[in-house]
Amino acid sequence: MSTVVQKAAERKAETREAVHRREIMESGYALVWERVRALKELADRLFAELQDPSRRWVREAKVVGSGKNAREVVVERFNSAEVEQLRGVLADIAKETGGRKDIQVVTGDTENPLEIRHKLGLNLSRLTDDELDQMERLVDKISTDGRG
Repeated sequence: MSTVVQKAAERKAETREAVHRREIMESGYALVWERVRALKELADRLFAELQDPSRRWVREAKVVGSGKNAREVVVERFNSAEVEQLRGVLADIAKETGGRKDIQVVTGDTENPLEIRHKLGLNLSRLTDDELDQMERLVDKISTDGRG
């Protein structure tokens, strides 16, 4: 295969891959609103279930004693597992929508703490591969000690 034909085939493959990546990054759960929609549906379902008192309190059979003295006792307990799941989904929605900032404070001086923000929640799905590469180079440049 000639060099020209080989380079054309490589460019075509790279273009196909870039289109494929873009399709993935611009559809389904890669989109914030799709993730929020799915999380909201899950939160609505969990919330509705917990409105039923029989779901808030669950009955469990336990065996008390052993041998001939063993007997089964029904214990009622709060359904903390489902409540925790709902709280987790609500926290995920808050993170996706910027409702909660994930802030870490690093300090050596209690009067002037240095605030470091991470997990900015930026939507990078519309950036091209070249723009993502450029962004990565810029982040690397500001992340170094200035000698690199």
